[in-house]
Amino acid sequence: GTVPPQPAAATKEAEKQAAHYERMMATLNAGIDERRAMLHQANKDAVREPDSMERRVARQVIAGVSMGDLDMSRQYMAEKRYDNAARLAEEALLARPDNANAWYTLAVASAAAGNIKRGLEALEQAVQKGFRNWDRVEAEPLLAKLRKDPRYAALMAKLRG
Repeated sequence: GTVPPQPAAATKEAEKQAAHYERMMATLNAGIDERRAMLHQANKDAVREPDSMERRVARQVIAGVSMGDLDMSRQYMAEKRYDNAARLAEEALLARPDNANAWYTLAVASAAAGNIKRGLEALEQAVQKGFRNWDRVEAEPLLAKLRKDPRYAALMAKLRG
């Protein structure tokens, strides 16, 4: 006779991983300082060798936070709530400081919110992190306020390379 298939028992490791994930996600909502510290640690854990439960959870959390914040940021942009959009882009960057698209989103939201200095800094960071879509930069009406600044022209020259 055949043995009926058994449902896989939840392993101790899987339970530990789920609990670790839950703790990290709870920390996200504790406050900005806790969030910043937790994401800083997650970025360290995410690159640890060899692979571990901590590394896997850190990568999950980073991806989730980054995507969630950027989605909300885009939603706020669509609603013309530029300050909120900029705040969420900043949070996404706590999770993924090297994300060129998040820096670009922050540049547009900051410029639209009237924070020219932060808009230019973010645009510079976007270029530094590999953002190369200068057609998109030139076509973005919300970046109009940055175009009067000499640093903008310098950046565009660098982008066209």
